[in-house]
Amino acid sequence: MWAIAKKDFKLLFYSPIGYIVTAIFLAAMSMIMYLSTVSMRMIEFNVVYEYMGKFILPIIVGLLTMKSFSEEKNKDTDKILFTASKNTISIIIGKILAIVMAIGVDVLLSLLYCMMFAKFGAINSRLIVTIGCFMLLIVAYASVGVMISSLTENQIISALFTIIYLLLPAFFSFGTGAFSYLALSEMYAQICEGLFSINSIIALITFSVACILLTYVEMIRNKKIN
Repeated sequence: MWAIAKKDFKLLFYSPIGYIVTAIFLAAMSMIMYLSTVSMRMIEFNVVYEYMGKFILPIIVGLLTMKSFSEEKNKDTDKILFTASKNTISIIIGKILAIVMAIGVDVLLSLLYCMMFAKFGAINSRLIVTIGCFMLLIVAYASVGVMISSLTENQIISALFTIIYLLLPAFFSFGTGAFSYLALSEMYAQICEGLFSINSIIALITFSVACILLTYVEMIRNKKIN
């Protein structure tokens, strides 16, 4: 698991994509922070992370996860990957961890903003919860992206479907029934707005586990076909 995570993490930063994503993350955060500060005339990082989770993170995750399994399948290196390790689940989790670690670097860099404005009272316990849940959201998003990547050999299709699905809650309501648990960014938005619910945390974790299991089923199906 850790070997896969480290390998994929290094590959992201051996190529331009890792640096492009970091630039997008920090530029978007700077813009959102500036606009929210100007409009509300106060520093509110919870709002910044909420908008990052709704609009920017889906794009970043789509770009980072599109190669997870799509490239492996396209180059037929997935057979070597699964032959080298009998533990399919550990490979899947390793792929997800690499994405989480890559975006985690961006989150750490974004904390510099928080430190800069700490003397103005911008840091509080609510912000700590928001950032912690932001990391859970990254895991859930990455799980979706890796799952979609396992379904196709085309990286562009993988990225597009991931981005479209993760962006949908920002523009369309999933209602209040069972489908509401598919709207990941909406659950996170409630946390950012101070409506902390343990159910939202459990839902994010459960969703991630479900995506990992579905990816596992798809990988096993591919093994049997090949």
